Amino acid sequence: MTLPPDAIRYKQVPREPQVFTRYNIPEGILNQPNMHTREGTWGVLIVFKGALRYNTHSGQNQTYYLVAPAKHVIEPMINHEIHPATKDFEFILELYKLPNRNDIMSTKKRLS
Repeated sequence: MTLPPDAIRYKQVPREPQVFTRYNIPEGILNQPNMHTREGTWGVLIVFKGALRYNTHSGQNQTYYLVAPAKHVIEPMINHEIHPATKDFEFILELYKLPNRNDIMSTKKRLS
């Protein structure tokens, strides 16, 4: 899966310049088996260090092992889980949406 060519990044979790590590990853990310992005929202999971296991639970269940450096696109509305596969890891999640004529300028302003 790839991002639509006109998708715009509107958020990063955690906020720049932070990354998730074993010391600061929220418990909700580790123990939430049915996380999903909203309708019309794509995620890009970016692994900088270590490895993650990414499981999908919508339609055909799949497991991906993402070893740094790695990027994986998360489709809208796909139930998924993220689990550390190594003791030391660093990753972020970027969120993207398609531009809307009414909010494209406000989205660009938030990113600058």
